[in-house]
Formats: sequence, structure tokens, C-alpha cells
Amino acid sequence: MIGDCRHRVLLKGVSSAILCAVLSEFLLVNMGKTVRTARKICIGLLFAGMGGAATAEMVEIILQPSDLIRRGNVYIEQGEIEKAKETLSKALDSKLTSRQRANAHNSLCVANIKEEEWGEAMRQCNAAIKISRVNWRFYNNRGNVYLGLGQLDLARENYQRGLRLAPKSRTLATNVAILEDYAQRNKPKNINYEKPT
Repeated sequence: MIGDCRHRVLLKGVSSAILCAVLSEFLLVNMGKTVRTARKICIGLLFAGMGGAATAEMVEIILQPSDLIRRGNVYIEQGEIEKAKETLSKALDSKLTSRQRANAHNSLCVANIKEEEWGEAMRQCNAAIKISRVNWRFYNNRGNVYLGLGQLDLARENYQRGLRLAPKSRTLATNVAILEDYAQRNKPKNINYEKPT
């Protein structure tokens, strides 16, 4: 089983072609699969589950995000960080897709940022990015860690990487503005000293 949540879709009298189209769309949208991969998975599911039958009675889709990850994110939003960490750690101990695993690491990164546990936050962000280098949120959060550590150049670099993936992200644009404001306010001042006589 992949994840902790199952969805049952009842499709009585639906042709296998329509069912395959529905499953392909589901795989594309929810799992980020390519069209070719989604179709292969779909055809495999259909023939494995129905023995090649032309119509389906029921298809069980097991490709939803983990309930544990969702619960962990809710705990973060509610400020219950210890519960969030515990729940997300349990999620990482379960069978997850690589995308779900990356999201769980990213959520743990956020939980640790909220408690200013920069070392653990960095470890979790790096784990998420190692799994998936195409999610701008992961770079945004790693940028937040670097900002929290006062490493402004590395924060800027991560925000810029995120912007290359999501140029219209308001979150990243806001964080870049916060970074630049912080850098401006904390810029070393040129002070003129008089030479002692």
C-alpha cells in the first residue's frame, strides 16, 4: 500500500477506455506522473485488477497523500509543533511515494523553523530537496533557514532558485523583499573617524 489513505471509485458499466482516461488524469494531477507513465500505470492497474475485463465494478486508488502528513501540517498551522513533528516522523516511517516523503521532510523543516531549530530544519530541507529538486517551496524554506542563520547570500540564492521554478510566487517575492530589507537595515555603516592628534 502506498500512503495511508485509500479512495474507492465506483464505476459501473464504464468502459475501460474511459476508466483509463480517468485514472490517467488522476495520476497526472495528484502524482505528477508524465502522460506516458500515467497511461502505463493505468493500463497495468486495469488489467491486474479486472483480469482484462471490458468494464469495471470498482477501482481502488491508493495514491492519495498520507493522512499523517496532512495531520502534521494541521498541527503546524495550529502551533502544536511537537505533535506535528511526532506525526510527520511517523509518516516518514510508513510507506510513502517519493513525492510524499519529500513533502513530509519539507513539513518537518517548517516545524523546526517555527522553533528556530536551524540545524534540524536544514537537515529536513536538504532531505526534501535531495528527493525532489523541482519544488519551489523546498528552496523557499531552505532560504528561510539561511535567513534565520543570518547567511543572507545563501538565503538569496535559495529564494532565486525557487523563483526560477515559480516566477510568479508571491511567497518568494515577499521573502526576497524581507531579505533585502533586513540586509539594508543591517548593513555596516561607514563611520568617519577623526585621527587622534
